[in-house]
Amino acid sequence: PRLWLGVPLYDATGGIIGAMVLLRYADQPVCTPAQQAMFVFAARQVGHVMERVAYRQRLEREVWSRTCELEGSNARLQAEMAERQRVERLQNALFRIAELANTSLSLEAFLGGLHRVLAEMLPARNCMVALYDREHDLIRFPYCSDEQLAQLTPRRPGQGYIEQVLHSGRPLLLTPRGAEPMGWDATQGPVQSWLGVPLYCDQELCGVLAVKSYLPDQ
Repeated sequence: PRLWLGVPLYDATGGIIGAMVLLRYADQPVCTPAQQAMFVFAARQVGHVMERVAYRQRLEREVWSRTCELEGSNARLQAEMAERQRVERLQNALFRIAELANTSLSLEAFLGGLHRVLAEMLPARNCMVALYDREHDLIRFPYCSDEQLAQLTPRRPGQGYIEQVLHSGRPLLLTPRGAEPMGWDATQGPVQSWLGVPLYCDQELCGVLAVKSYLPDQ
């Protein structure tokens, strides 16, 4: 080149952050001293502007980082509040169930009250209690509130959902997308989901409490 003029770019502290270069080739006119001085002045301004841009970018990153921290803290707080509310609802439900158990209600009235408490905690429009009568080898239904099934009569054990819980002694959740296959239980109707938990009396398995839904996604 016919002319090469380089000017360092400084930040606000005087540190060099780069350089600004002016080139003039043989077929281009030579810069006058005034033009060179203007270029040096412009280079200094460019350095200041770049420093401000860099500072703004650092500030934006800090603001973004702080915003993410606040959002994370808010999400954790919301989750803690939701968990606390869930625990409070559960404790309240357990307290109400204990109150029902300590009253002189009949078995049917107690189970009806239990159903109402459960319906406040989960989809439980259809609820039944099945008790196994070992002496007569029968499954009896002291309580059944069902949208599609009539009052159930005692029957022999078979291979249905209730029997699976009685045999395993463990809760059983059946949904179309669940880990356990739905299979088919003619005694339960065309259910979309079924949840049964074992009932124990003096550590002896005596029956099943079950809720179910005929609607999808419940």
